[in-house]
Amino acid sequence: MAAPCFAFPSFFCCDEDKRRPFSQRFWVKANLWNFIFGYIGNYFWTHYFYQLLGAHYTFESYHWNNVPIPCYLATHAYFCFYHTFCTIILRRIKRATNKHSHFIQILTKWMFILLLAYATAVAETVTIAWFPYYSFDDRERMVYFGSVFYALYFVVSFPMYYRIDENPQQKWSLTAVALDSFAAGMIVTILLDLWRIFIGSLSGLKFQGIPFIVVETK
Repeated sequence: MAAPCFAFPSFFCCDEDKRRPFSQRFWVKANLWNFIFGYIGNYFWTHYFYQLLGAHYTFESYHWNNVPIPCYLATHAYFCFYHTFCTIILRRIKRATNKHSHFIQILTKWMFILLLAYATAVAETVTIAWFPYYSFDDRERMVYFGSVFYALYFVVSFPMYYRIDENPQQKWSLTAVALDSFAAGMIVTILLDLWRIFIGSLSGLKFQGIPFIVVETK
């Protein structure tokens, strides 16, 4: 699943990227940003899914921080698709509202970001039900309630990823791309932990400490 994200643009590079040095090609930056963001998501945030949303992986695999290693690669494919699709939508919104006031532009942009974030989370939660080795204690509540939790990923990542090389006069370095992805990861981590503190789990259990260092209390 992850291989085409690297292999296809390597062999079928678009004309715009062909004119750029390798480190300035957008597909390289896109893969770097999504790889870092996806790695953080699997390594840290999956434990929020385990503890707060009652998620379970049951297929046999080698694990990295108690997360099946194939999940890291599958996530990369998912995130590359999500962020590419959302960027296309946000560009169309920008063009459609460029004659309106700045307030209308910002309001419309964020309305679509929130809608796309939640729709993406719900769509993945529903479609992944076909995969028999990933389950939830309460799938119905996960679809409607847990998807809001998952949407927090994209409320942060969609607008941040969209900024990469969007201004033709400001080309991002790979260092800037990496730092931006790490920053997005930190923002999401804070939001997820605020959810843990103020909302808690679907089961009603309360947890003290971050989900990968958990003490369960009644």
